[in-house]
Amino acid sequence: MSVVAAQILLAVATRVASISEPGGVSVFQTALAVFQMPFGVIVMSVMTAMLPRLSRHAAGRQHAHIVEDLSQAVRLAVVAVAPIAVALTVLGPQIATLLFAHGRSSPSAIALLGTVVAAFGVALVPFTGFMILQRGFYALQDTKTPAVITVGVTAVGVAGCFAASRLLPRASAVVGVPLAYAVAYTAGLTAAALLLRRRLGRIDGHRLLRTHARVAVAGGLSGGCGGLTVYALAPLFDSPNSGALITVTTAGIIGCAVYVVVARLVHLTELRQLVTTALGPVSESVKATR
Repeated sequence: MSVVAAQILLAVATRVASISEPGGVSVFQTALAVFQMPFGVIVMSVMTAMLPRLSRHAAGRQHAHIVEDLSQAVRLAVVAVAPIAVALTVLGPQIATLLFAHGRSSPSAIALLGTVVAAFGVALVPFTGFMILQRGFYALQDTKTPAVITVGVTAVGVAGCFAASRLLPRASAVVGVPLAYAVAYTAGLTAAALLLRRRLGRIDGHRLLRTHARVAVAGGLSGGCGGLTVYALAPLFDSPNSGALITVTTAGIIGCAVYVVVARLVHLTELRQLVTTALGPVSESVKATR
Protein backbone atom coordinates (compact mmCIF):
# COMPACT_ATOMS: atom_id res chain seq x y z
CA MET A 1 0.00 0.00 0.00
CA SER A 2 2.82 2.41 0.87
CA VAL A 3 4.56 1.81 -2.46
CA VAL A 4 1.34 2.29 -4.42
CA ALA A 5 0.54 5.50 -2.54
CA ALA A 6 4.04 6.88 -3.12
CA GLN A 7 3.78 6.09 -6.83
CA ILE A 8 0.41 7.86 -7.05
CA LEU A 9 1.95 11.01 -5.56
CA LEU A 10 4.88 10.76 -7.97
CA ALA A 11 2.53 10.32 -10.94
CA VAL A 12 0.40 13.32 -9.96
CA ALA A 13 3.49 15.44 -9.32
CA THR A 14 4.87 14.49 -12.75
CA ARG A 15 1.52 15.35 -14.35
CA VAL A 16 1.54 18.80 -12.74
CA ALA A 17 5.16 19.30 -13.82
CA SER A 18 4.19 18.48 -17.39
CA ILE A 19 1.92 21.54 -17.64
CA SER A 20 4.82 23.88 -16.89
CA GLU A 21 6.99 25.29 -19.63
CA PRO A 22 8.69 22.77 -21.96
CA GLY A 23 11.04 20.55 -19.97
CA GLY A 24 8.97 20.75 -16.79
CA VAL A 25 9.02 16.97 -16.26
CA SER A 26 12.79 16.81 -16.70
CA VAL A 27 13.18 19.73 -14.31
CA PHE A 28 11.05 17.98 -11.67
CA GLN A 29 12.82 14.63 -12.04
CA THR A 30 16.27 16.20 -11.91
CA ALA A 31 15.41 18.32 -8.86
CA LEU A 32 13.92 15.26 -7.16
CA ALA A 33 17.17 13.36 -7.73
CA VAL A 34 19.17 16.23 -6.19
CA PHE A 35 16.74 16.27 -3.24
CA GLN A 36 17.05 12.52 -2.66
CA MET A 37 20.84 12.45 -2.77
CA PRO A 38 21.54 13.70 0.79
CA PHE A 39 18.76 11.47 2.09
CA GLY A 40 20.26 8.42 0.40
CA VAL A 41 23.80 9.16 1.60
CA ILE A 42 23.14 10.36 5.16
CA VAL A 43 19.70 9.30 6.36
CA MET A 44 19.72 5.82 4.86
CA SER A 45 23.00 5.17 6.68
CA VAL A 46 21.43 6.26 9.96
CA MET A 47 18.33 4.12 9.42
CA THR A 48 20.34 1.06 8.38
CA ALA A 49 22.45 1.31 11.53
CA MET A 50 19.51 1.85 13.90
CA LEU A 51 16.99 -0.72 12.65
CA PRO A 52 18.63 -3.89 14.12
CA ARG A 53 18.95 -2.23 17.53
CA LEU A 54 15.37 -1.00 17.36
CA SER A 55 14.19 -4.49 16.51
CA ARG A 56 16.05 -5.99 19.49
CA HIS A 57 14.53 -3.46 21.85
CA ALA A 58 11.08 -4.04 20.38
CA ALA A 59 11.44 -7.80 20.80
CA GLY A 60 12.30 -7.23 24.47
CA ARG A 61 9.43 -4.73 24.87
CA GLN A 62 11.98 -2.11 25.95
CA HIS A 63 9.92 0.88 24.90
CA ALA A 64 12.12 3.39 26.69
CA HIS A 65 15.10 2.27 24.60
CA ILE A 66 13.04 2.46 21.40
CA VAL A 67 12.09 6.05 22.20
CA GLU A 68 15.72 6.94 22.96
CA ASP A 69 16.99 5.37 19.73
CA LEU A 70 14.33 7.06 17.58
CA SER A 71 14.92 10.41 19.25
CA GLN A 72 18.67 10.17 18.78
CA ALA A 73 18.34 9.10 15.14
CA VAL A 74 15.97 11.96 14.30
CA ARG A 75 18.08 14.54 16.11
CA LEU A 76 21.37 13.46 14.53
CA ALA A 77 19.84 13.20 11.06
CA VAL A 78 18.20 16.62 11.31
CA VAL A 79 21.44 18.24 12.48
CA ALA A 80 23.21 16.65 9.51
CA VAL A 81 20.68 17.45 6.77
CA ALA A 82 19.59 20.92 7.95
CA PRO A 83 22.63 22.75 6.51
CA ILE A 84 22.16 20.83 3.26
CA ALA A 85 18.51 21.86 3.18
CA VAL A 86 19.56 25.48 3.75
CA ALA A 87 22.17 25.20 0.98
CA LEU A 88 19.58 23.85 -1.46
CA THR A 89 17.18 26.66 -0.58
CA VAL A 90 19.72 29.48 -0.76
CA LEU A 91 21.96 28.16 -3.53
CA GLY A 92 19.43 26.27 -5.67
CA PRO A 93 19.98 28.38 -8.82
CA GLN A 94 23.77 28.27 -8.48
CA ILE A 95 23.76 24.50 -7.81
CA ALA A 96 21.58 23.92 -10.87
CA THR A 97 23.89 26.08 -12.98
CA LEU A 98 27.02 24.39 -11.70
CA LEU A 99 25.73 20.84 -12.25
CA PHE A 100 23.55 21.12 -15.35
CA ALA A 101 24.22 24.33 -17.33
CA HIS A 102 26.25 22.54 -19.98
CA GLY A 103 25.76 21.36 -23.53
CA ARG A 104 22.35 22.24 -24.97
CA SER A 105 20.68 23.17 -21.68
CA SER A 106 18.54 26.28 -22.12
CA PRO A 107 18.94 29.17 -19.65
CA SER A 108 15.20 29.19 -18.92
CA ALA A 109 15.20 25.48 -18.04
CA ILE A 110 18.23 25.93 -15.76
CA ALA A 111 16.59 28.91 -14.07
CA LEU A 112 13.42 26.89 -13.46
CA LEU A 113 15.46 23.93 -12.22
CA GLY A 114 17.26 26.16 -9.72
CA THR A 115 13.97 27.42 -8.33
CA VAL A 116 12.58 23.89 -7.97
CA VAL A 117 15.78 22.68 -6.26
CA ALA A 118 15.47 25.60 -3.84
CA ALA A 119 11.85 24.71 -3.12
CA PHE A 120 12.80 21.06 -2.47
CA GLY A 121 15.18 22.28 0.25
CA VAL A 122 12.11 23.14 2.34
CA ALA A 123 10.94 19.50 2.23
CA LEU A 124 14.20 17.81 3.23
CA VAL A 125 13.95 18.07 7.04
CA PRO A 126 10.31 16.92 7.43
CA PHE A 127 10.90 14.14 4.90
CA THR A 128 13.90 12.96 6.92
CA GLY A 129 12.01 12.92 10.23
CA PHE A 130 9.04 11.14 8.67
CA MET A 131 11.13 8.38 7.15
CA ILE A 132 12.99 7.72 10.42
CA LEU A 133 9.85 7.59 12.58
CA GLN A 134 8.36 5.08 10.17
CA ARG A 135 11.14 2.69 11.20
CA GLY A 136 9.76 2.77 14.74
CA PHE A 137 6.55 1.13 13.54
CA TYR A 138 8.48 -1.42 11.50
CA ALA A 139 10.55 -2.34 14.56
CA LEU A 140 7.30 -2.93 16.43
CA GLN A 141 6.22 -5.28 13.61
CA ASP A 142 3.50 -2.84 12.59
CA THR A 143 3.34 -2.26 8.85
CA LYS A 144 -0.30 -1.22 8.71
CA THR A 145 0.04 2.09 10.57
CA PRO A 146 2.88 3.53 8.43
CA ALA A 147 0.98 2.41 5.32
CA VAL A 148 -2.11 4.32 6.45
CA ILE A 149 0.02 7.37 7.26
CA THR A 150 1.63 7.18 3.82
CA VAL A 151 -1.82 7.14 2.22
CA GLY A 152 -2.60 10.31 4.18
CA VAL A 153 0.69 11.87 3.05
CA THR A 154 -0.22 11.03 -0.53
CA ALA A 155 -3.67 12.58 -0.16
CA VAL A 156 -2.20 15.82 1.21
CA GLY A 157 0.54 15.84 -1.44
CA VAL A 158 -1.90 15.23 -4.29
CA ALA A 159 -4.17 18.02 -3.02
CA GLY A 160 -1.15 20.32 -2.79
CA CYS A 161 -0.05 19.48 -6.32
CA PHE A 162 -3.52 20.20 -7.71
CA ALA A 163 -3.62 23.45 -5.74
CA ALA A 164 -0.26 24.43 -7.24
CA SER A 165 -1.57 23.74 -10.75
CA ARG A 166 -4.56 26.01 -10.12
CA LEU A 167 -2.98 28.81 -8.08
CA LEU A 168 0.38 29.24 -9.81
CA PRO A 169 1.02 30.35 -13.40
CA ARG A 170 1.23 27.37 -15.74
CA ALA A 171 4.87 28.11 -16.56
CA SER A 172 5.90 27.76 -12.90
CA ALA A 173 3.39 25.17 -11.64
CA VAL A 174 6.24 22.70 -11.07
CA VAL A 175 7.65 25.00 -8.37
CA GLY A 176 4.59 24.24 -6.24
CA VAL A 177 5.22 20.48 -6.32
CA PRO A 178 8.12 20.41 -3.81
CA LEU A 179 6.15 22.79 -1.59
CA ALA A 180 3.29 20.29 -1.68
CA TYR A 181 5.79 17.59 -0.72
CA ALA A 182 6.94 19.72 2.22
CA VAL A 183 3.40 20.17 3.53
CA ALA A 184 2.57 16.50 3.01
CA TYR A 185 5.61 15.16 4.82
CA THR A 186 5.21 17.67 7.64
CA ALA A 187 1.69 16.31 8.13
CA GLY A 188 3.03 12.75 7.95
CA LEU A 189 5.77 13.50 10.46
CA THR A 190 3.24 14.97 12.89
CA ALA A 191 0.88 12.01 12.51
CA ALA A 192 3.70 9.49 12.96
CA ALA A 193 4.95 11.24 16.10
CA LEU A 194 1.47 11.39 17.66
CA LEU A 195 0.71 7.73 16.91
CA LEU A 196 4.10 6.56 18.17
CA ARG A 197 3.59 8.57 21.33
CA ARG A 198 0.27 6.82 21.88
CA ARG A 199 1.91 3.45 21.20
CA LEU A 200 5.07 3.96 23.29
CA GLY A 201 3.80 6.31 25.96
CA ARG A 202 6.23 9.09 25.07
CA ILE A 203 8.32 10.24 22.10
CA ASP A 204 10.92 12.50 23.76
CA GLY A 205 9.06 15.48 22.39
CA HIS A 206 10.69 18.18 24.52
CA ARG A 207 14.20 17.22 23.44
CA LEU A 208 13.15 16.86 19.79
CA LEU A 209 11.51 20.29 19.78
CA ARG A 210 14.50 21.84 21.55
CA THR A 211 16.91 20.39 19.00
CA HIS A 212 14.75 21.49 16.08
CA ALA A 213 14.53 25.02 17.51
CA ARG A 214 18.30 25.26 17.87
CA VAL A 215 18.81 23.84 14.39
CA ALA A 216 16.36 26.43 13.05
CA VAL A 217 18.37 29.24 14.65
CA ALA A 218 21.69 27.91 13.35
CA GLY A 219 20.28 27.12 9.92
CA GLY A 220 18.49 30.45 9.62
CA LEU A 221 21.59 32.48 10.43
CA SER A 222 23.81 30.38 8.18
CA GLY A 223 21.28 30.70 5.36
CA GLY A 224 21.11 34.45 5.85
CA CYS A 225 24.89 34.75 5.65
CA GLY A 226 24.97 32.49 2.61
CA GLY A 227 22.28 34.58 0.92
CA LEU A 228 24.21 37.80 1.62
CA THR A 229 27.30 36.18 0.13
CA VAL A 230 25.40 35.31 -3.04
CA TYR A 231 24.08 38.86 -3.25
CA ALA A 232 27.55 40.35 -2.74
CA LEU A 233 29.21 38.14 -5.35
CA ALA A 234 26.57 38.47 -8.07
CA PRO A 235 27.80 41.84 -9.50
CA LEU A 236 31.34 40.46 -9.85
CA PHE A 237 30.49 38.04 -12.67
CA ASP A 238 29.35 38.68 -16.22
CA SER A 239 27.02 35.67 -16.24
CA PRO A 240 25.64 33.13 -13.73
CA ASN A 241 27.60 30.34 -15.42
CA SER A 242 30.98 31.94 -14.82
CA GLY A 243 30.43 32.53 -11.11
CA ALA A 244 28.49 29.42 -10.06
CA LEU A 245 31.47 27.46 -8.76
CA ILE A 246 32.96 30.38 -6.83
CA THR A 247 29.57 31.38 -5.43
CA VAL A 248 28.65 27.87 -4.29
CA THR A 249 32.08 27.30 -2.75
CA THR A 250 32.30 30.66 -0.99
CA ALA A 251 28.73 30.74 0.27
CA GLY A 252 28.97 27.09 1.28
CA ILE A 253 32.10 27.63 3.36
CA ILE A 254 30.71 30.75 5.02
CA GLY A 255 27.34 29.13 5.65
CA CYS A 256 28.91 25.99 7.17
CA ALA A 257 31.18 28.06 9.38
CA VAL A 258 28.27 30.14 10.65
CA TYR A 259 26.20 26.98 11.24
CA VAL A 260 28.95 25.40 13.35
CA VAL A 261 29.64 28.59 15.34
CA VAL A 262 25.97 29.25 16.07
CA ALA A 263 25.40 25.58 16.89
CA ARG A 264 28.09 25.82 19.54
CA LEU A 265 26.66 29.07 20.90
CA VAL A 266 23.17 27.59 21.29
CA HIS A 267 24.61 24.35 22.74
CA LEU A 268 23.53 22.06 19.92
CA THR A 269 25.29 19.05 21.44
CA GLU A 270 24.07 16.73 18.71
CA LEU A 271 26.53 18.34 16.30
CA ARG A 272 29.49 17.26 18.42
CA GLN A 273 27.96 13.81 18.79
CA LEU A 274 27.50 13.61 15.03
CA VAL A 275 31.14 14.55 14.41
CA THR A 276 32.31 12.04 17.00
CA THR A 277 30.19 9.30 15.45
CA ALA A 278 31.44 10.09 11.95
CA LEU A 279 35.10 10.24 12.98
CA GLY A 280 34.95 7.19 15.24
CA PRO A 281 35.80 4.61 12.52
CA VAL A 282 38.58 6.88 11.23
CA SER A 283 40.11 7.15 14.71
CA GLU A 284 39.96 3.39 15.15
CA SER A 285 41.69 2.85 11.81
CA VAL A 286 44.45 5.28 12.75
CA LYS A 287 44.99 3.54 16.07
CA ALA A 288 45.08 0.14 14.36
CA THR A 289 47.89 1.26 12.03
CA ARG A 290 50.12 2.43 14.87
